[in-house]
Amino acid sequence: MSNRNATASWSGYSHQGLVGILIAVRDMRNLILEGRQNEFDIHYLEYENNEDVAISKQIGGEPKELISVHQVKAYYSQGHLLSTYKSVFTGAPIYEHDANGKLLKDSEGNKIETGSYEPGQWCDSSNFLHTVENIRNWPTDNDFSSVGGNPNDIKRYEYSRNIFFCGTDQISDFIITELVSDNFLAGNNGSAGMSLKRLTFELDLKIRTEHATKDSKNDYEIQFSFKDIFDIIHDSKDISQNESYICRNMFYELYYEALKKSSLSDDEISEIDLLIDQIYHSFSDTDFLLFLRRLSLNRNSKNQHITHSTYNEDGLKQVFFKLLLGIPNIYPDLVKEDFTILYSSVRYILSTIIDESEDAKDVVKNILTNLDSHKLLWEKTSIINKEINGTFYDLNPDFFDIRKKEDKEKDFTSFMQYNGSTALVCRETAKTNLTK
Repeated sequence: MSNRNATASWSGYSHQGLVGILIAVRDMRNLILEGRQNEFDIHYLEYENNEDVAISKQIGGEPKELISVHQVKAYYSQGHLLSTYKSVFTGAPIYEHDANGKLLKDSEGNKIETGSYEPGQWCDSSNFLHTVENIRNWPTDNDFSSVGGNPNDIKRYEYSRNIFFCGTDQISDFIITELVSDNFLAGNNGSAGMSLKRLTFELDLKIRTEHATKDSKNDYEIQFSFKDIFDIIHDSKDISQNESYICRNMFYELYYEALKKSSLSDDEISEIDLLIDQIYHSFSDTDFLLFLRRLSLNRNSKNQHITHSTYNEDGLKQVFFKLLLGIPNIYPDLVKEDFTILYSSVRYILSTIIDESEDAKDVVKNILTNLDSHKLLWEKTSIINKEINGTFYDLNPDFFDIRKKEDKEKDFTSFMQYNGSTALVCRETAKTNLTK
């Protein structure tokens, strides 16, 4: 089992998950063309047991045979350079720790390498590297000395003739092309789209179930037989209206789009991945939707339980992910019981609020009304939003006249009495204060 398990932070909707599905479907087509469909129940698509994705074969209790192993790297920054993928060939760097086991960092905040590496989990058959950018200086003479050699004979995966890369926005199209073939859905694009949704839904469910029911990542078994995949492709279940599925899918797509635009290092991205991992595994479907609602407490209380109203795509782009990925080496925490993302050093929480300053009074009113219904109590906390600065009291003093609010519940009354310092802080001010 890989010690660098990544399924936690990317889920079934992300690039790695889709790459695995594409590989499996293509291998299934090859078996069909060879008349070997009867082997579907002994071939498997698996995640994270060997690198990111592997195709294996196992008959009964016999030892597993690895057919191919795949490492997936969604690097856009410097993704066209071979050196960016050095760890694929050398293995993951092992870093220095102090006597207490804490990672040591240099003066610029970078982890310090020991010069040793954790070897990859490659196989004796076919090993592939998947990239989202074309590696322009891939050695044509098989000289990999610049990255420490290539002892595992790792090749680039060929997505189409002489095309050895695939962007995160292209991978679904490659899968659909396979699914509409005569070997599967015979040109039915509508059915192919629904099949892809079912495949990502079942993978996401498998990942979350394994993490929720197993004590250690060494116990995770995230795999599907080819027969399982074939049955999912041809199932009739329609999951396209599942609100949690839709929102999780869009949330992770936005995260990857934001990653593409960021200039964070691999180490910095890994830290953000850990937070995304927590959001992913800490929340059930119901709680994930509640988490999204908490990000948009500025929405009218009448619409707080309408998912398409509280899923704020523009707010996620312009505030949530912009701050999360825009401040190197500063990371917030998930406060699970409050469904909030908190920068504890300054008590700033992330939101998806993008209202203009002139609407501040209504924003405060809606937040306070929704706090009542959500049974929340914040103390001297500032909500990061796009444009508005000021305490709740200063922005809407009329709402704090509790003599006119006798019907409010005790905790809400307490909020109004003791938390006049709770505020809204615009994203630029928040960024400045967090980086002082």
